[in-house]
Amino acid sequence: MSSEVLQGAYFGCSLDCYNLAGSEVEFVHAFAGENFRYSDAFNQYRNDGLPELSCFKSRSDMVEKVLSWPKLDVLIIAGFPYRLPIEVIEHFRWVINMHPGDLFSNRGATPIAVDLLQKNTFLTASVHLIDSERFDAGPFIAKATFPAHYNQNYAFNENLVCKYGGALLKSVLGRISAGFELGAVSWVPSDGSYIPRVSSDIFSQLVSAPSVQDFHDAQALIGTVV
Repeated sequence: MSSEVLQGAYFGCSLDCYNLAGSEVEFVHAFAGENFRYSDAFNQYRNDGLPELSCFKSRSDMVEKVLSWPKLDVLIIAGFPYRLPIEVIEHFRWVINMHPGDLFSNRGATPIAVDLLQKNTFLTASVHLIDSERFDAGPFIAKATFPAHYNQNYAFNENLVCKYGGALLKSVLGRISAGFELGAVSWVPSDGSYIPRVSSDIFSQLVSAPSVQDFHDAQALIGTVV
């Protein structure tokens, strides 16, 4: 089958996910959350073909902007901090989300922090379709599991998840551009698979610690139960 370049949009937080997916997609639009942590890094890539980075001001602003675009093939989501309105979802042929956790056991907004706080041996990147406004519940495509590094800091582990997630996105988009079926499987989230957002205080301490193990050692000294 002959490959074709897809036209799409990218909403996210990771250059790794953008770069690894980008060879299969001509990104026409790129948006980030209001507190986008990697905006300086994105600015460095504008000369390499990345569309102008901007932020949605509100849910209604997102809908208004997206509906003003021609319909596109694919929307890639990677750590985007908004629930997508159905009007946005229906504007694309596929909406593909890179969830930085195990979709079956660790849904929610802070899955990497949850894994590290629970001292899980492995981290996971999952890829699934978004086909409704349900949170982390669309048809499953693929996941990758790899060791967590407690001797490294939070950012190291987060970047690792984004690299694996980006590689999954590249594989999925390659299948689409070559004309293959995605093989996405519908499923029903189990009770307890959605885990509430980690508190801002604990999250800040985890992110600022020299290593994840240092964070756990500090919590043990003060008797905090995470």
